[in-house]
Amino acid sequence: PEQEPQNDLLLRALWRNHASYMRLITDPYSLKENAWTDTITRQLGYRINFTSAAFGNFTPGKTFKVKLGVKNVGAAPCYVGGKPTIIILDADMEKVASGTANFDVSTLPVADSYEEALAAQSEECFVEVALPDNLAAGRYFVCLAVTDENGGPYLNLPLQDGYDKIYRLASFVFV
Repeated sequence: PEQEPQNDLLLRALWRNHASYMRLITDPYSLKENAWTDTITRQLGYRINFTSAAFGNFTPGKTFKVKLGVKNVGAAPCYVGGKPTIIILDADMEKVASGTANFDVSTLPVADSYEEALAAQSEECFVEVALPDNLAAGRYFVCLAVTDENGGPYLNLPLQDGYDKIYRLASFVFV
């Protein structure tokens, strides 16, 4: 019988053991710009992915509701946990309002392979943000973070438009 390539064997072991860490003892130069190393890095540990965000109207003095889809596409559970939080920032990047979901990312299920993780159904969670009555006219940003028990941004997410673990999802102009 044909022997399984070493890379595939290692990836299967990573998923079978729901690995959070791995140490490769080799020449560091051989890992530089190596597609196989990138594949392992993308799958090792937890990887919290927000797959959708749906929200209603942005109206001062009203509750802004957000429905999020989230799943873990990494090999390991997110042991540290954290709660999805929506943060509304003004044009000066000052926090205007925020709300936190009653959901902990540590409860997300873990798949047995990367393909299975990517195909898995997202969990839904909901966040409500009470917007203040006295919002000035201007641009506002709807941002997402996973926060710790003190409400501080806690986890890096695989999203593009982020700064200090807070990621911009959308913007609104209030007139």
